[in-house]
Amino acid sequence: MAGADTAEMYLARCVPWDWHDEGTVDIFDEQGNVTGTLDDWQTLVFHEADANTTVGELIAMLKRRPPVDANGEPVDPTESVMAALGALTGELRAVELRDDKSELDSDHNLPLSERHLLDDE
Repeated sequence: MAGADTAEMYLARCVPWDWHDEGTVDIFDEQGNVTGTLDDWQTLVFHEADANTTVGELIAMLKRRPPVDANGEPVDPTESVMAALGALTGELRAVELRDDKSELDSDHNLPLSERHLLDDE
């Protein structure tokens, strides 16, 4: 993944998902089986993968309000975002990179628990 080229790409969720707990996400296959539980950085990148945010925009946003380490010191999020993105676009196949802004597939926009609520209305 080339850094300069990747920064211009739009992040898009491409799997069904739901909240595992308040801060992490479970991803599902099309049959409804959990295929993975994302760590904190993967959850952050996945949640922002709305098909309207570029990798560069996400990193810039995080640099404006940088996360802190265990000692309360700000950390540069670039390496953590890129590592999470590598896993999400690679082995987990939960996020894809797109050249242009687009709409998310309706099956990938909301968490499963919220989609079922909408289906019942």
